[in-house]
Amino acid sequence: MLLLRPEARFLICGTEKSEVDNLIVLMPRLVLIAVLFLHLGCVPNTSETYLQDLKSDNVMVQKEAIYKLGETQDSSAVEALSALITANAPKFIKIEAMEALGKIGEERAAEIIIPLLKDDDQEIREAAIEVLGKLKSRDSVPFLIAILPKKETRLTTIWALGNIGDKTAIPVLATLLKSDDKFVRYNASRSLQKIGGID
Repeated sequence: MLLLRPEARFLICGTEKSEVDNLIVLMPRLVLIAVLFLHLGCVPNTSETYLQDLKSDNVMVQKEAIYKLGETQDSSAVEALSALITANAPKFIKIEAMEALGKIGEERAAEIIIPLLKDDDQEIREAAIEVLGKLKSRDSVPFLIAILPKKETRLTTIWALGNIGDKTAIPVLATLLKSDDKFVRYNASRSLQKIGGID
């Protein structure tokens, strides 16, 4: 059976036949790989393969591996994905890793993500809030309440608190029902309904 390097597997395996034909025209050096792929097939990817791909120097290979690990909801990937978040990785890789952790749903990942609520980058903060909401991390509730005054992430934070469902968030969410912002009022109301703070 054909074994491919991560870069070649990313380009060839899982690619539509018509796209492979285009690669043959545009990139002749891939002809042999493409022919072997069409006749022999690719090695089925496994979680172990994806975990190895996380170590690739090719960020697109990393991105694909992160996505696949999230889709398979493999809890064995939590440590490796968490390491990417704390490493000196590109922003889009960190966000992709957080999203994958949210799909896997292991609450233990929250301890890695909570510090990112103070990150300088708003996209990182926004992603962290969303994932903590998906993880239903009760440990994150005090930290989420603390950042509610930040307007740029307030709506996402309100959603996260509602999705987590911890009743300790009811008083602060209730105060937002008096906000001048109709979107804040609406989302606070929805979150309170989820938690059971209002009918």
